[in-house]
Amino acid sequence: MNGSLTVTADKVQLVTSGASAPSVAYWSGVKGATWASNDGTNGNFTTDAAGTNFVGAYPSAFTDVIFAASGNGAPANLANTLGQDFEVNSLAFTSGTAAAAISGGNQLTVNGGGVVLENGNGGATLAMNTLVLGTTQT
Repeated sequence: MNGSLTVTADKVQLVTSGASAPSVAYWSGVKGATWASNDGTNGNFTTDAAGTNFVGAYPSAFTDVIFAASGNGAPANLANTLGQDFEVNSLAFTSGTAAAAISGGNQLTVNGGGVVLENGNGGATLAMNTLVLGTTQT
């Protein structure tokens, strides 16, 4: 998302453009091995489990990130890095997804949705520099 801010004596105006963060983002991995990878238009996440509807915006604090999309070449690069700091609502590893590993020198903050490993997934390694649980997890 891009934007401009105009401040005058009597108002503040924020004008934004571009894609907004999705509420649900499935890891595809076909654009590269980092969460921040993109092809100039779309990133490594899709809004559908079939891996066909790529989004140009990164996940945000309100996004439920799911590993992984299945189809359209996905999942790819299940061993990946963040590429920058991210904050997401939740992180889930679904049944039938092979082992995934997220690493690198950045921070991942997971808010109230928590980290979920469904029965039948291949396991998950969270080896980024810093993992922050934004709220109490149960």
